[in-house]
Amino acid sequence: MKSKLSGILLFSELVLMAVVPVSYSQELEIIPGKQQPYQSDINTVLLDHFDGTTAARIRAYKNNGQPCGNPMPEIPPDYSYAPGLEGLNQALTMSLPEGMPAGSQTYLHYSGGQLLSQPEGTIEFFVYLSSRENSISVSQGPFFGSCAGWTMGMSIAASGRVEASAWAAFNMNSGSVIVPLNKWTHVAATWGSKGAKLYINGVQVGSDTNTGMPAYGYGGSVMISTNGTCGIDELRISNIARTDFNVSSKIADYGTFVGTVQKVSRGEILVGGRDIGSVVKMGDRLYLFAGDEMITLEAIFPMMTVVKCKVISGHKDKIKTGMQVYIKSKSK
Repeated sequence: MKSKLSGILLFSELVLMAVVPVSYSQELEIIPGKQQPYQSDINTVLLDHFDGTTAARIRAYKNNGQPCGNPMPEIPPDYSYAPGLEGLNQALTMSLPEGMPAGSQTYLHYSGGQLLSQPEGTIEFFVYLSSRENSISVSQGPFFGSCAGWTMGMSIAASGRVEASAWAAFNMNSGSVIVPLNKWTHVAATWGSKGAKLYINGVQVGSDTNTGMPAYGYGGSVMISTNGTCGIDELRISNIARTDFNVSSKIADYGTFVGTVQKVSRGEILVGGRDIGSVVKMGDRLYLFAGDEMITLEAIFPMMTVVKCKVISGHKDKIKTGMQVYIKSKSK
């Protein structure tokens, strides 16, 4: 549904738009390690652990095709609690209401007003996606069905790219860095006097020099919706632009990301990545992770954008296309 605006950001029922995936997209995943839950501090505006309960009201609406202007009809939501990332106890899983038309959504509705309208701010959470057709979206606005008044949105597109924007302020995305499937992933957006920044698993992946904030004064509240089955955990909104997200076992601890597995054959593993040939040399040891197991590769034929490798240690049958590959810093 598309509607005209009068200068206010519109997220047309927050239907996620697909973007064309970029070749050699980088997936930033959390390497196994116990995640510690966040503790509330003086800068915490909202903290939701989802440990069998939530600070939000869980709701759902039916997309009946009505024009914008009035709230969508309310229907029973579809959700459940299940174990989350190790160390975080439970997480919330939201699904599309069964038997409802496309575009119907289950969502979280946080009371308390425009919580994202902070001069300096951060929104962050862990998300679990099982399919590119299933995604999650954060918005600040009046209600689903409103024609205008949407002052901030953050979503994961069908390509896996993270996007965040605020009306008359910042607009940024993660470019070729995407959220992987079937893994808990931390995403965050910050804004303030030093500009806006976007993070995946604690790594900055996007930015905007605009120092604006999500507008205040248009009413509404924070809502988090899904267009499929998605998991969410450890939601935190802050009134500062955080830079340390305490993500367990950050990628930096395991070296430099160089690319992803492009092909697995009997005799070799093909790893692809932009400029990988300028980083990886013949004989270099590369590393990837299959669950709790670290698999070591040796580069046997580096080229400009791909490197042929052989498995040195670990189970080759656990290697799948799309897995991330790292090289340890050569200064160590």
